Amino acid sequence: MNKTQPFDNLIFDLDDTIYMPNSGIWDLIGERIFAFMRQHLPDVPEDAIEPLRDRLLKQYGTTLRGLHEERGIDVQAYLAYVHDLDLSLMLKPDAELRRFLSSLPQKKYIFTNASKSHAENVLNQMGLADLFSGITDVADVQPYCKPMPEAFKLMLQQFHITDPKTCLYADDNLPNLATAEALGMYPLYVGRKQGHGFTQVERLADLEALLPELDDIRL
Repeated sequence: MNKTQPFDNLIFDLDDTIYMPNSGIWDLIGERIFAFMRQHLPDVPEDAIEPLRDRLLKQYGTTLRGLHEERGIDVQAYLAYVHDLDLSLMLKPDAELRRFLSSLPQKKYIFTNASKSHAENVLNQMGLADLFSGITDVADVQPYCKPMPEAFKLMLQQFHITDPKTCLYADDNLPNLATAEALGMYPLYVGRKQGHGFTQVERLADLEALLPELDDIRL
């Protein structure tokens, strides 16, 4: 990115990016995915549920996309079931992250392979909902999903962003970041993995301390 060109848009993944992965939320979602599959795939033996889920996730990018493509599972029914969670004991308002995000002049967006209602639930529990200008969820980019380039392009269209180079994209998923980078966005890895080559913070609020070192970002 040209040093004179600022980021106008900050795009964030939701799960394990906006909040820390030790919250237990993703484990709970995983349990509900397995429960959904047991209910809607009675022909699949119990010991084949987990291997099927693993294959669908690897082959299609999300379990949902695989179930929809191969089994005709209703997208909205799946999303409503797996994200029907009480997050009040798992998330709390994050004053530090709110202060940091509030200080940034850029437009902020959420791009998630989950549902919009789940994203709103997470952001409301954390006291962040009013800071974001839009949410693109997995239903908005059908029949695609992250990390597919087509999903990212649809997301940019929904947010009326014409130049990917004006975007910083933060995610805990490396394939998603690779796609974002290939499209021209600045990738930011949120998590603890090493050796991937992306700019990295352990948690999103840590970006504040890192900003002075990122010469290509002018806030």
